[in-house]
Amino acid sequence: RRLLIALLVLVFLLNSVIPSVSYALKATLETPTDQGIKAMSWLRLNTNATETVLTTVREGDLLAYAAGNRNVADSNFIQIENINLRMDEIRIMYGSKNEVEVIRLLNKYDVKYIFFSEMAQEEFRISEPDYAKDKQCFRLVYSHDSGPVIYKVLCRLEVQGGD
Repeated sequence: RRLLIALLVLVFLLNSVIPSVSYALKATLETPTDQGIKAMSWLRLNTNATETVLTTVREGDLLAYAAGNRNVADSNFIQIENINLRMDEIRIMYGSKNEVEVIRLLNKYDVKYIFFSEMAQEEFRISEPDYAKDKQCFRLVYSHDSGPVIYKVLCRLEVQGGD
């Protein structure tokens, strides 16, 4: 009888406590940092709410709430057509070395600012976007406390008409 009770307790622990701890740890890792909240507050104070900001999908909802800006994608996928294409293009906008392709996609989504956080570093495995070195097209407008940085997109691609 004691063995049965011990076995039931063990099964209970394996099926409820361990997944709960795992979920809590995951939620803690996805909680925005104080620096992230400060950066989003900067966006709220220094940008127009109609301007689009590139964020990771996981940060999109928080950005919409904390900064009031539009984003390229967040966790509300229901009304987005071709979500897989959009996810691929977000990956390109953060991680591509092809600056022309990045600017083309930023223009496509009318992105005015790029929110580059620790979450973006981890998700896209980069310390900073390669194109951020181009000061003519990307101006660093926010950087504090080794937290997120924000770039303003300055360049647009113009389509040349064929003659």
